[in-house]
Amino acid sequence: MKKLFFLVGILCVSCVSLKPTAISIEPRTSVIQTTGKQDDLYVKANSWMAETFGSSKSVIQFTDKESGTVIGKYLFNRSQKSTGLYGNESTLSEDSYAIIKIQVKDNKAKINIAPNDYAIVENMYGSEPLTKDLGEQRIKSLISNFKKYMKNDKSTDWSDN
Repeated sequence: MKKLFFLVGILCVSCVSLKPTAISIEPRTSVIQTTGKQDDLYVKANSWMAETFGSSKSVIQFTDKESGTVIGKYLFNRSQKSTGLYGNESTLSEDSYAIIKIQVKDNKAKINIAPNDYAIVENMYGSEPLTKDLGEQRIKSLISNFKKYMKNDKSTDWSDN
């Protein structure tokens, strides 16, 4: 009987110890010097978002060609679930999003990425939720990808040579 109480006590303590940790990542802004007129850069910025937003949960929310502004909600990290002892499933993190705001004008583009705050649960089952460091790396990667995309001068000439 004592062994049963001991086993139940250990299981309860291990489940209770899974406390959520709030994660907050500071927004990042980067200005890119590039070449091109505002209208052309606006089209490129829209194209970058459409190509980068690989999930149906990521959406372009606002566009204004006159001001050169594109704003979207980007699925920054999918929720993670873990299966523990006896097949119990627990959520390690919820879907987390970042608002991406791009503004362009002649020869310049500015990108701002502001992730929403989210919570993760310490994981004892092996799957790794999105940490603050990993989130900051993802933002840097998105900005780097955007810079390369905006500086790429692919020709739009479709004529056969």
